[in-house]
Amino acid sequence: MESVLWSVDGVWLGSYRNHVAGRFLPSFKASFYLSNDRQTFTGKIYDVGPGGDAVVEGCRDGSTVSFTACYLAPLTESQVCETRFEGFVSDDGDVITGHWEIRNGYFKSASGPWQAFRVNSRRAAEVGASWPPPRMRNYRNPLS
Repeated sequence: MESVLWSVDGVWLGSYRNHVAGRFLPSFKASFYLSNDRQTFTGKIYDVGPGGDAVVEGCRDGSTVSFTACYLAPLTESQVCETRFEGFVSDDGDVITGHWEIRNGYFKSASGPWQAFRVNSRRAAEVGASWPPPRMRNYRNPLS
């Protein structure tokens, strides 16, 4: 029997980088919904970056998670890019860590680590994950 702790069902706060200046700054909020087979899921990612929001389709096998996020342009809802996420759910079920890679679209050849914390979990509280993320300070270009 598989652990319910490895379920991805629910809301997650995630980032494409682990920490900025020692603090976790979420760059996306994800909502995942397990299907009746408990192995596949759908969802939505709300991204603060230029990629826009995404619709998600994925699967899990034990603690392994993989999904494709199709990012949509805000006004036209045309597909901007398709990104593949792969990772592992922690033993306590509160953290997913892994690697992402853009497969096609406007933002080509990008990849890197990602992590997400289950909303309202002890682990999210430990890193100060909250939504919406704090506003980033706008730095003026010294050359302009």
